[in-house]
Amino acid sequence: MKLTIELNEKQAKAVIDATDLQSRIMSGQLEDILLRAIPITKNIDRSAARQKIQELKEILFPELDSGELYGVFSDQLDMEAKILYDIHQAIRYKYSWHQKPEGGFQTWFDDPMRTSDFEIPKVTVKD
Repeated sequence: MKLTIELNEKQAKAVIDATDLQSRIMSGQLEDILLRAIPITKNIDRSAARQKIQELKEILFPELDSGELYGVFSDQLDMEAKILYDIHQAIRYKYSWHQKPEGGFQTWFDDPMRTSDFEIPKVTVKD
């Protein structure tokens, strides 16, 4: 089965951010919950949150040290995380080149690399 989804610019950016965050969380990068998922303007005790996130990481990923995570090509990384990362890369790539046709040096402009067992999703941009 293949699906075609049409997104506007804001929706595409939201999908880019969501697939990136979810694949990072699944790789053991739980710190990104606080860094990317909770707005900096939200008034919370970030120190306490960091401590709880570290405790959660120790429970969910006891095999990983504090600063460790699974890389996107790791055999230990769940296939769903790899699929999410491939979706992230495909949309991010097209979005970046559309936004800045002259290119740039960030990884956003790099050709997507397949990390899952599936083809990189096909993304086209309509004006």
